[in-house]
Amino acid sequence: MSEELLNGNQTPEVPETKPEEKNEGEQKQSKSYSQEDVDEIVKKRLARERKKLSSMLTEEEQTSELVERERNILKRELMADAKLTLIDHGLPGSLAEILNYDSKEDHEENLKKVMDIFDAAVEEGVKMRVRGVTPKASRHSIDPDSGIAKAFSHK
Repeated sequence: MSEELLNGNQTPEVPETKPEEKNEGEQKQSKSYSQEDVDEIVKKRLARERKKLSSMLTEEEQTSELVERERNILKRELMADAKLTLIDHGLPGSLAEILNYDSKEDHEENLKKVMDIFDAAVEEGVKMRVRGVTPKASRHSIDPDSGIAKAFSHK
């Protein structure tokens, strides 16, 4: 019945008032309401309930906004810390953009993994470059009459 009242689909039934009754010498009067009176009471009650409901929704919205703001602030702080950490370890600060910032623990674990993987990749690249090509043995011997030998000879 309360849903019907809130939706305004049905008006409440009002019991008919009985004429004054005498009970052990005392008179009791019952108050009678007209349909307009009942409608007005219901409208006021509905307005109060709607106001309560809207204020509760507003509080929930405010709470969710605060939670979202806190998440954004945490994300910014973690990203700034990650950039500084990466730069301190000689890594590009732009790597901070690919890290996970859902929670501080996940972030720290993710940052460590990225640093380890990046360091391993750099080390492998350095090994590849340093390795180079093995020199081939020369088939020709240096001819003492060649121009180089003459240029460096004692006179």
